[in-house]
Amino acid sequence: MLAYENQQRTLFPLIAMSYDHLELLQQLHATSSWLKVLVTREVSDDMERARRARGDHGYSASSNIPHLIDEFVGSACTGRRKPPPMR
Repeated sequence: MLAYENQQRTLFPLIAMSYDHLELLQQLHATSSWLKVLVTREVSDDMERARRARGDHGYSASSNIPHLIDEFVGSACTGRRKPPPMR
């Protein structure tokens, strides 16, 4: 199919554009990965600050802060969510 000059003029620019898009996707992936690290660290620091602001109550289960830290920060670090508890 690529033996015909007419198809080459049509397809080669499209193929070249797909390689450009591939490079953009790789850059987007690197940027979003960096952003996830930054946001996770900031949220983790803020949640820890909230826990400490509550004093000893920040460590108790009734404050729900330990659960929130485990659920949101822990799952972001491991890349997977914990299954809901069985009832």
